[in-house]
Amino acid sequence: MKLLKSNLLLISLFFLPCAAIANNQIVVVALTQDKAVIDIDGKYHTLSIGQTSPEGVTLITADSETATLKIDGKLKVYELGGQISSLPEKEAIANQLPTIRLAKNSQGLYTVAGYINGYPVDFIVDTGASSIAISSIQADLMNIHYQQEGLKIEVVTASNKIPAYLINLEKVKVGYIVLQEIEAVVIEGQYPTHILLGMSFLDKIEMHRENELLELRQSK
Repeated sequence: MKLLKSNLLLISLFFLPCAAIANNQIVVVALTQDKAVIDIDGKYHTLSIGQTSPEGVTLITADSETATLKIDGKLKVYELGGQISSLPEKEAIANQLPTIRLAKNSQGLYTVAGYINGYPVDFIVDTGASSIAISSIQADLMNIHYQQEGLKIEVVTASNKIPAYLINLEKVKVGYIVLQEIEAVVIEGQYPTHILLGMSFLDKIEMHRENELLELRQSK
């Protein structure tokens, strides 16, 4: 009888972690190369490749766009903000606005992958920029007709004035946050080397800082 009880206890302990993971809500809230911040039922865990959270979630791969997690022995690929939940999918979506959380990279900047008019891009979040700022080189790659459709202006730098064009972007997507008709500035030349996600976008959403994380949430 003691042996039977021991075997039953071992079986219970073996299946308990899997059941716990299956009932948890898991959200990928921040991504960088080979590292991810995972929200498991409101508890944040920063995982490097191969590390496992106390709940048993293992990070397999990660880059600026997706993370591969091993959950209950199965591999699942998540985009930034992607989640699974014990709630029915429609109910989970209805109960929350599109939200992403960003961690600082090694240079102390908040970076995030997104899309401009359907083209994949990498943004740097810059609250000091009045608009989304794009170099003319990047704009050409995205087939943005800034010279024909934009208003010609000048951008003043520390040393000189640079020609630029004020335009409207049809659609800007960051994670699951989508905005349309967003003002941007295309600057002649190769700078900025990374597209700046400025206040023309950020003013239209909600921003919150929690410790080292920056939360972006689509407004109601």
